[in-house]
Amino acid sequence: MTRVVHVNSHLSGGAARGAYWLHQALRAAGVDSSFLSRPKEESALAAEAVPDTLGWQVHQRVSRRLYRLLRRLKHKDRGGFWSLQLVPNTISETINEFGADLVHLHWVGREFVPIASVPRIEAPLVWTIRDMWPFTGGCHYSEQCSGYHYQCGACPQLRGDFSYDLSHLVWRWKKHCWRDLDVHLVAPSEWMADCIRASSLLRDYPVRVIPNGVSLDTFYPEPAAAARRKLGLPVDGKLVLFGAMNARESRKGGRQLLEALERIAQTSKAEDISVVVFGQGTPLELPLPSVHLGYIDNDERLRLAYSAADVMVVPSLEEAFGKTVIEAMACQTPVVAFNTGGPADIIAHRENGFLAPTGHSERLAEGILWCLEEDERLARLSEASLETAQFRYGIRTVASEYTELYEEILSRRGG
Repeated sequence: MTRVVHVNSHLSGGAARGAYWLHQALRAAGVDSSFLSRPKEESALAAEAVPDTLGWQVHQRVSRRLYRLLRRLKHKDRGGFWSLQLVPNTISETINEFGADLVHLHWVGREFVPIASVPRIEAPLVWTIRDMWPFTGGCHYSEQCSGYHYQCGACPQLRGDFSYDLSHLVWRWKKHCWRDLDVHLVAPSEWMADCIRASSLLRDYPVRVIPNGVSLDTFYPEPAAAARRKLGLPVDGKLVLFGAMNARESRKGGRQLLEALERIAQTSKAEDISVVVFGQGTPLELPLPSVHLGYIDNDERLRLAYSAADVMVVPSLEEAFGKTVIEAMACQTPVVAFNTGGPADIIAHRENGFLAPTGHSERLAEGILWCLEEDERLARLSEASLETAQFRYGIRTVASEYTELYEEILSRRGG
């Protein structure tokens, strides 16, 4: 029986949930799978935690101070999260104690797996690249910057314009530490695979596209009318759902979405449309009637939100996969998105949703209205969305693809 240990920084959040679903599906398929995360993670998920030793506590204190300094270097109005992964710890020793046949890395930011610890892991690596950090000088999304194709420096997300800035130093450290890894990379989308192949850090390593999966036991259609009543949403009319956004993360497409809604508000169809927003971001001033559900911390309520909506909008300009896309589709709700990143793989234009040219708010508005204007069309799109989620993106299907990859790696090594 193949023994695999999954490593993810947290037990909460989209990346953690997807990684944990995979871990569970692999165990159900007969793989000896373990899941490792950082100390003191409060969660209902059953996982191994790194021992909360004095060394880890010191590591966390040093890391927090380092990130306070980093905030001074970053532009407040540009880019999103940054990770350095420079503070040493004992994570590689902890991982090696499992004696696994394979170690599967997922999202390892927040100083959980330092750059120098990766080559110290003894087992062969599978690394699911869930954002751009593994091949950049620190940013998790480059926001159209192509510096990672060559060597990072003069980072537009940092203050100043220096070729040998912090991003270049981090890039050089990765280049030094990762020059001879025993690793197989997995991209959740063709877009991410193309980014990896273009990167100066990881282009020489093998990469395979395996999408993120969704738990079909968690996300499935609820009757729309009942879902609306439970959430206190308007029972009549069309509902457009989207996630709240951090205004500083331009890649999330908040400006384009607002422009699209303003266009819709100027049409005769606006009187029948309301918008529903969920998430932690600051509520936007919207030109249409709206309900803000706030942060949703449980899957049942999120399933109800997806099921209550007629259509979901995901206006990201860069997105490694787009978990909300496939979760909504698993709840039989079609999605309108830009034709980029993971959504471009998942959505078949005008078959199970709508793909607008990237950044074009007028086409985004067109897509929303096109989905909503005919009930028969909307029903067809909804059925096709559910079929796509069930037959391509169910976590059991994805787990079988990973099992095949594990077996290929071990067979080539004679394992």
